[in-house]
Formats: sequence, structure tokens, C-alpha cells
Amino acid sequence: MSAPSSTASPIFAAALGDDVTGFDGARDLLRAWSRGIRPDPDLTVSEWADRHRWLSSRASAEPGRYRTARTPYMREIMDALSPVSPVQRVVFMKAAQVGATEAGNCFIGFVMHHARVVLRRQLRRSQMLEFFQRLPPCLIGMEACAGAHYWARELAKFGHEVRLMQPSYVKGYVKRGKTDAADAEAICEAVSRPSMRFVPVKSENTQALLMTHKAREFLVRQQTQIVNAMRAHLGEFGIVVPKGIHNVERLILDCEQADLPAPARKALSLLADQLIDTQKKIADLTTDIRADARVNEDAQRLQI
Repeated sequence: MSAPSSTASPIFAAALGDDVTGFDGARDLLRAWSRGIRPDPDLTVSEWADRHRWLSSRASAEPGRYRTARTPYMREIMDALSPVSPVQRVVFMKAAQVGATEAGNCFIGFVMHHARVVLRRQLRRSQMLEFFQRLPPCLIGMEACAGAHYWARELAKFGHEVRLMQPSYVKGYVKRGKTDAADAEAICEAVSRPSMRFVPVKSENTQALLMTHKAREFLVRQQTQIVNAMRAHLGEFGIVVPKGIHNVERLILDCEQADLPAPARKALSLLADQLIDTQKKIADLTTDIRADARVNEDAQRLQI
């Protein structure tokens, strides 16, 4: 048995009992516990980078511990970004390839290391706008899913910076099972990454035009379904029409001329009417898309 330690914390001893030091490894346990409750030291950005940052073999020609001594001219710049520095504004004028990106990465890592959860709250849809309206302007990260562009536009009206990300990019930051809280934590982590790719927020006009394209795509799929249904039904009566949308008129003509039972003729007639109506809607939306393409500068560049 090892000798009892005389450095036991009163709080720790009270929690585990009076005989907390009377076993093997007691000193190691107390030492580790003391390190765990010790406040983080006040480090500058360069000191934090030298102590905590490691470079991978994929991203660096010199993998291993980061060393500010390799770029000593960056130390003063990084330290000016530290909370303990009285500097209020940093203007960095530089040539290419002098370490500015790495200095930025060190600063981001420093901020993330010292970040703390300020607020953790679950909101209903009806509470969203009121809640963010009361907050000072901040960075908001969201997955680019259904309704995200609407919320991004509304939150931006309050002065917030909204960044949308593909859900597949956020998935890698989920630490445990898929829950709303875990997803929110992953989004918070992903939005701060300097290498993250963001989805541009669509305006109402852009989303309206996108809806036009999506509606036309839906009607085209519906047209194909109707044609396939009519061909299949006529095939049951020995009438075969070649595949292809260009044979639609022939398909409708065969329906009208075929010697079919009354119930079959009625059903095919309804399908034919629906097909004609769908084609008119497709033509109408196509006209709108072409009209927009003639006045849209981006669309004009794509057609050159």
C-alpha cells in the first residue's frame, strides 16, 4: 500500500469519504482531479498554437506540432488577435505565401477551443422570428433543407449573417445519435470551419423561377406516366403503338378509332383528355421559362 497523501482536497475528500487517500494510486487520482478543475491559463493565440495545434501529414509538409518559431514574424500579428491584447483593429498587408492562412487557422482554433455554450433552447416554429429579432446580429448556421431559404431571408432582415450548408457536409460533425440537439451542435461546429462550402441563399424571385422549372419537370413526368398507361391498356386489346413522346398523336388517334368496349373507351378518353391538358400546361410553363431566359443575363451567358 502506498502512503496516504496529505494533499487531498477537502471537497474531494468530503465527496468520496475520509479514507480517500488510503489506496494505491490515490496521489495520481488527486493530481488528475486537480488538473481537471484548474482554470485554463490566459494564453495568447501564438502560445495556444504552440501548445495545442497539430498539423496533419495531409495538410502540411512539416506534420506534427505547430511551431510559431517557423514564422516568427507572425507572432505579433497573432497575439494582437488575443483577448488579452489592447489592440482593437488589425490591418494585415502582406505578399503571397507568408502564412496568413495559418495565422487565421490558429485564431479560429483558439476561439473554438475557448468557446462555451451561452444558450441552449428549443424553439417552436411560431417562436423563431420573435426570438432572433431580440438577438444582436450574429452568425447563424442552417442545413439547406426544406424551408431553409425562407428562414435565411427572414433572419437576414434582422441583421444576422445566415450560412446554409448541405446536410451531407454537416453529418460528419455529428458526435452521437441523430437528435435535434446533436444536429444543432454539429451545425454550430460545421459553420465555423474555414473550409466549409456554403449554399447561396435564394431570393424570392430565384425560388419562384425554380418552382416553375420543378412544376414543369413534374408535369413532364406525369405526361410520361399517362402515355405509358394508355399504351399498356391498348396493348391488352392488341393495339401496339411505338414508344416515344413523338407518337402521342398517333396514340390518341388509335384510341378514338379502336373498336373497344364502352367502359374501356370511356377510361381511355379520360386519359387522353388529361394528356392533352397536361401538354398545354407544359407548353405554357415552357413559354414562361423561355421568356425569362431572354431577359436573364446569367441565362444569356450560359447560352453563348
